[in-house]
Amino acid sequence: SNGACSVLDSVFVTIKPQPKVSATGDTLICVGNTATLYAQGADTYEWVDNASIVSKNNGQILVKPISDTYYAFKGIKDGCTSEIDSILVKVQQSLPIIKNSDTIVCKNAPVHISIFPTSDIIVSGDCNLISKVNDSLIIVPNSSGYVIVKGNRNGCNSVDSVFINVKDVPNVTLPNDTTICKGSDIEVNVKSGLNYVWESDRSFDTLSQEMISFTNASTSFKVKVTGNNGLCSASDEMMINVKDPVTIPIMLTSNGELTPGIDRKSTRLNSSH
Repeated sequence: SNGACSVLDSVFVTIKPQPKVSATGDTLICVGNTATLYAQGADTYEWVDNASIVSKNNGQILVKPISDTYYAFKGIKDGCTSEIDSILVKVQQSLPIIKNSDTIVCKNAPVHISIFPTSDIIVSGDCNLISKVNDSLIIVPNSSGYVIVKGNRNGCNSVDSVFINVKDVPNVTLPNDTTICKGSDIEVNVKSGLNYVWESDRSFDTLSQEMISFTNASTSFKVKVTGNNGLCSASDEMMINVKDPVTIPIMLTSNGELTPGIDRKSTRLNSSH
């Protein structure tokens, strides 16, 4: 207006909507794996820096988190910027497979390993796998060391291990079966260094850790000994056969000498062998 005349003018203002963005992708991965995330709702995108982002391609990123991680971003469309949005990627850590604790066993003894439900099981280590049934493994370790079990649990590959301490079985040795004459005495000994338990089907006369003795044996009998080193044990047994003494006829000759033979002047003497 100039005081006398006036004129009216106008300008049209267009208000563009703020873009609404979101993201999709793998939101649950196994530790060590990557995930691809996709942003949508805008033309260009800006992702908040994160050390676990492997690569960016506008609305697509490749990530490799080691734990649960949020990835934040915003989008731009028609000159307008969205609010910041984010997507959570959860990371499933390696799950245990073996339930057992480290253990001690005797050499050549089977070991039962309890496991959680796991597929594609692979067992390694200095051992022999005897059986693999559902939630149990049976192995025979050859020496002390770790038994490693690999498998797929809950969709993720896992590795677990248990230490098996293998102890030697003691060497317990009795003499070979033997024969004695009726009425004789016998003593049986073993090497020292172990704890021994003796067994026999005949009562003994003397007993110690490393020795057992019998006197005046009248019938055959068995002796068994079990030795242990505090963890492992072994046994051995022997048979003691008792025989009647041999009776040898002796003939007394006319000149007073004794000689084997039989006649009316002979007499019987007992001789034990």
